[in-house]
Amino acid sequence: MTVAGEGVSQRAYLMGIVPNEFAQVAWIRPDLLPHHINVYANLLTENPMAAILSRNFEAKYNVKPGDLVSVSWASRDRSLW
Repeated sequence: MTVAGEGVSQRAYLMGIVPNEFAQVAWIRPDLLPHHINVYANLLTENPMAAILSRNFEAKYNVKPGDLVSVSWASRDRSLW
């Protein structure tokens, strides 16, 4: 995995979702996120290469919105931002 241009050897767990279907069935405590979950689903719909990262990941790797995070698996590279 590469975070903001710096190589990081770390195991990551990825989960793919269909944003509009996820927004219809997901429930998240209102105080957990700064915005309603549908705001995030809409952002993912507008940019399918986007990703939602945990706060722990953000803090550990000093990732900010708009930073490039690249992951690779099974000899396939894909960038998420």
